[in-house]
Amino acid sequence: MRFEQLLLAALYSQAHAAISLGQQEKLYDRENHHIAWWEGQSACSTKSAVEMGYTTVSLCFMKFKLPGDNTEYHAAYCGTDDFALYRADGSLYGKCSGKDYGKKISCGAVDHDVVKHYISSRIDISSF
Repeated sequence: MRFEQLLLAALYSQAHAAISLGQQEKLYDRENHHIAWWEGQSACSTKSAVEMGYTTVSLCFMKFKLPGDNTEYHAAYCGTDDFALYRADGSLYGKCSGKDYGKKISCGAVDHDVVKHYISSRIDISSF
């Protein structure tokens, strides 16, 4: 019984994971790129992060899927207090917070570093 509880807790925590948004500071083309990653995992690895496109294009025009998750997400209401992430079906994933805005994440020997901008925690609909 204890193992089953631990397994359910692990699955529940992944289902309620936060998504972080930021910018890669690319060295090879000197252009910054929007990226998203699962909070708590590496923002520097393609195993946990996804590059969405150049920062010259608004984040609100980009759709993305995170590694290990087939759900498509998009940002909406950029530049407003209602800035949030939504699933492709239009359901709210979570509002975005500027917690840790501007935090630099060193990626070591790879071709870029990351600057964190936003974090979006999943809305738990069971609390409504």
